[in-house]
Amino acid sequence: MRRLAGAVALCVCAWACDGSTEPRPPVTSVEVTPVDPSIAIDGSIQLAAVTRSGTSVVTGRAITWSSNAEGVATVSSSGLVEGVSAGDAVITATSEGVSGSTTVTVDPIAVASITLYPDSAAQATLIAGDSLDLTDTTRAANGDVLTGRVVTYNSTNTNVATVTLQGRIRALAAGTTRIVASVEGKADTADITVVEPYLLVEVNDNPLPVTLAGLTLTGGRAVLYANGRYNVRTEFAGSAPNIDTGAYTVTGNAITMTPDGAGLEVGTGTVSPTLLAVSFGTAPAIVTFEFTR
Repeated sequence: MRRLAGAVALCVCAWACDGSTEPRPPVTSVEVTPVDPSIAIDGSIQLAAVTRSGTSVVTGRAITWSSNAEGVATVSSSGLVEGVSAGDAVITATSEGVSGSTTVTVDPIAVASITLYPDSAAQATLIAGDSLDLTDTTRAANGDVLTGRVVTYNSTNTNVATVTLQGRIRALAAGTTRIVASVEGKADTADITVVEPYLLVEVNDNPLPVTLAGLTLTGGRAVLYANGRYNVRTEFAGSAPNIDTGAYTVTGNAITMTPDGAGLEVGTGTVSPTLLAVSFGTAPAIVTFEFTR
């Protein structure tokens, strides 16, 4: 009986002295994989965390996950990362006070198209010396408008017109050019025609400035567009400019200008590459404008 009791005591001692009573090795490092991955907005990726004590992998350790930029990417308690918006987010796994991390890049939605206004289907005509601000819209494949994309602009004929980094066209000389807007491998174009204006130099054979109806006329210009339309701008001291538009016809060097509004009567005169002279009104109230290039 004493021998049996001794054997039982020996077994209890062996169980109590088993290695399971020894402290577990501490976590000294955490490795997060994959390293620096990229995902799309609304995309996801499963991360894994390997815990080590020294060089040995240890398992069964509790891990908590966190993101330093939840507006860019969120992470679940199991390490599943979901993209929210374009940017970088540092995802960290922590176990027993020790952390490891990886940087997840959320790629912006790809640009599928860019629309430039005016575009090739809506050609713009500018007057030498004037400017025009282009507008553009970038869209995703589903049609959603994308913002914050860097668009570059180029002019195929910088002698006719230049374009700034911000998309402002500066018309320089008569001719045509094409403006190309590019973003992320997509492009659209705007065809630009530049015309030289005729500059007002005399009214009723008197050099500027000239006083008419109590206003001092200080300058002006006339533009004859290829589509048969004209635009005349006259400038006055201390007063807003006056803009007159209408249609014109040319037979030989004889020109007839028919205003859109009722303010002026039909004007007749002569036109050449360097001179435009037009008389409006009826006697005795006839006003003759002379423009030169």
